[in-house]
Amino acid sequence: MKKSTLILLLLFLVSGTATVWYLNSKEEKKTTLMDAEADFAIENTEDIGKIFLASRIRGTQFLLERKEDHWYVNDSIRIYPEIITNLLSAMKSMRIKYRPGAAAVPNIAKELAADQVKTEIYDRDGKLMKSYYVGGETSDARGTYMIMEGSETPFVMEIPYLSGSFKVRYDLSIYDLTDKAYIRTDPENINFVSIEYPTRRDQSFKLDLTGAKPVVTPFYPTTKPINKEVSAGNVEAYLLNFDKVVAESLVKNEMGKDRFTDAVPFATVNIGYKDGSSQEVIYYTKETYDPMTGDKLTAIEKLTAAVDGVYNPMYLVQYYFTKKIFLGYPSFF
Repeated sequence: MKKSTLILLLLFLVSGTATVWYLNSKEEKKTTLMDAEADFAIENTEDIGKIFLASRIRGTQFLLERKEDHWYVNDSIRIYPEIITNLLSAMKSMRIKYRPGAAAVPNIAKELAADQVKTEIYDRDGKLMKSYYVGGETSDARGTYMIMEGSETPFVMEIPYLSGSFKVRYDLSIYDLTDKAYIRTDPENINFVSIEYPTRRDQSFKLDLTGAKPVVTPFYPTTKPINKEVSAGNVEAYLLNFDKVVAESLVKNEMGKDRFTDAVPFATVNIGYKDGSSQEVIYYTKETYDPMTGDKLTAIEKLTAAVDGVYNPMYLVQYYFTKKIFLGYPSFF
């Protein structure tokens, strides 16, 4: 082989190697950039300490914060466990469905600008982990538009085995977030329970647990006392009902307490705890109607409840699942 030919061959090989390296390097940078722009998921959601959600459509902003074993919104309102579980599940399991074509990007950007939930996720030390926007659903209702903070590249994301958009898990109201269990307690922590039934005065009672034995007395002094020994078993079984008392939902009541100015409560429940705190729940009967005839039903089906003087929102309660706490005075003997 001539020397000139050998030199040309070496130059060709070097040039080819350099070209492959350049193309691979360019593709690697492109892939890395795309990966960063689509890196929405968080593998270990146990690392998350705070979540900030701001909905453009609702005009709401919430800070969700983990405190020990529970999550709270706006510092003090306990979050409904199912809601936070669904949100964290979405953050962990979401994946790219596809990257929209360039022609579709301008319209998607407009949709994201108008309908979005700004999401910031922080770890337990307060360090920002992710910041992105969750938009609406795709035209075929099988994906959710998302874009990373600072990026110009939107993606269509999905949750495996879930059909449709998951934006609903982010776009929450205070009614969605608030724990539907308006009473949660360890029965061992209860010192006192009283229930006043204004229309059934003889069933009203006070249960005192501060002594060696439980003491049950009439709520009204006009009620004749029952001169029998209180059944410790009945008391113990009753207290277990306060472990978790759950409402159907939260409902708006813009009139507040004024709405019930002339209403007689169905029952007023007061609970005293060993740490000195207390809780008051006032129940009102809710008028219900037969869906077929439209006639007003006389049997109690639902109640609305005001907890600790808060009348907006109120809890909508199904009587059937709550009647276990509405015992009468004679039930303890």
